[in-house]
Amino acid sequence: MVLDKDRAIVTQVAAKIAADLTLKEGDANAKIGEFALIFTSIKDILIAEIFGSASAAPVDVASIIQGHFPNATEVPTVDHSGQKFQPKVPAKK
Repeated sequence: MVLDKDRAIVTQVAAKIAADLTLKEGDANAKIGEFALIFTSIKDILIAEIFGSASAAPVDVASIIQGHFPNATEVPTVDHSGQKFQPKVPAKK
């Protein structure tokens, strides 16, 4: 499954919120289980609230997220869809 850019951003936000809400004490399995439960719930709620049904009009996801998280900063990205990653190689002197 390929996520569009907006859904990928919302998924990352949900992961960050879930990580912040996961208790830091306890064994690893308990933490993983708690994170998975919190992440899935938050992601599903955000996706439903932001995107609604398939016929809903497009929305400005960045504005919605900044409205709920005033300290969030939008970072410009470059669309690399369909391109393979090409690392920059320093020029030879």
